[in-house]
Amino acid sequence: MRATATAAGERYYGVDIAADGALVVAARPGGNTAPVRYPAGADGVSALRSSIAKECGHPHVCICSRGAVALTLAAALMALPGTEVTVVAPHAIAAPARAGQADAPATPEEGALRLARLAERLF
Repeated sequence: MRATATAAGERYYGVDIAADGALVVAARPGGNTAPVRYPAGADGVSALRSSIAKECGHPHVCICSRGAVALTLAAALMALPGTEVTVVAPHAIAAPARAGQADAPATPEEGALRLARLAERLF
């Protein structure tokens, strides 16, 4: 996962959790980078944490709250110095509804991109 960092070493990440538990991650700025998948479980959390620690001096992360893995990941990332983490409800990244219809759930890849854009706006 590569994205152009800002002058201050800031980067914005969006993390959604797929149905199989995989972590789907998108990074900004630098355009919409293709989302990257990390394996489900502790190995994926560790790999993502290591990747963010190597790539960025001041990461901002939005995580979709889909189960205990979201809180585990948030805790692991908050242990990195200078990291800001926000956990958001799944409906925050649902596709906008057409008149008279319910919001459509986003795919994990779409969700990760939406979360990265949200992180960029929040922080």
